[in-house]
Amino acid sequence: MYRNSFGLSQGKKTAEPRFINSQPMRSIITLSFFALILASCTQRNYEKQARAFYQAMNNSSLSALEELYDDSVRIGNDGEFISYSFADYQNWLSWDSTFNPTYKVLELEQGEDYVEANISKACTRIIYLNGEPTVFKEKLLFKNGKILNVESTELILFHTEKWVSRRDTLVNWIAEKHPALDGFIYDQTKQGAINYLKAIELFEEAKRD
Repeated sequence: MYRNSFGLSQGKKTAEPRFINSQPMRSIITLSFFALILASCTQRNYEKQARAFYQAMNNSSLSALEELYDDSVRIGNDGEFISYSFADYQNWLSWDSTFNPTYKVLELEQGEDYVEANISKACTRIIYLNGEPTVFKEKLLFKNGKILNVESTELILFHTEKWVSRRDTLVNWIAEKHPALDGFIYDQTKQGAINYLKAIELFEEAKRD
């Protein structure tokens, strides 16, 4: 028996508790903490890269895209992908830029190695055919810090009937009235885009007359 500091009798005093060395546990916690920070930073970088991608598309900047992509441009739709060299993709960028496109990021959702993006796109061609900007969902897949591919996964706002009707009416009218411009719809070069804009201009002028 022993007496505690209050003078009360207690049972047999037990041994003082022995503390286990906490250094290994602290190391594990520290490593886990930094792993979480690293993972978080990686995801933030993916979102930053996704925004940089659409800004590069706005600027039609091949040099910026070359910094973001892996070793080529891979574009997909419904799980099927086509790879383009940067030189080939420059032709498409020249075509697209002629219509003065505006890409807007509406929403981004991050995953472990991808970013899903809701995007609106407006340009002279789209406004003419769709009546308003198109809205679509894309998935940007990353590998080793670079964009591996970009896949279109869903059309959110796209007026199919209006688009097809206006396109076909324009194509048929040009074939009849201005055959020198016929085939503009298939020519995805800068000159093809210039011909596309000329076709729209001629058609709209004819409607006003």
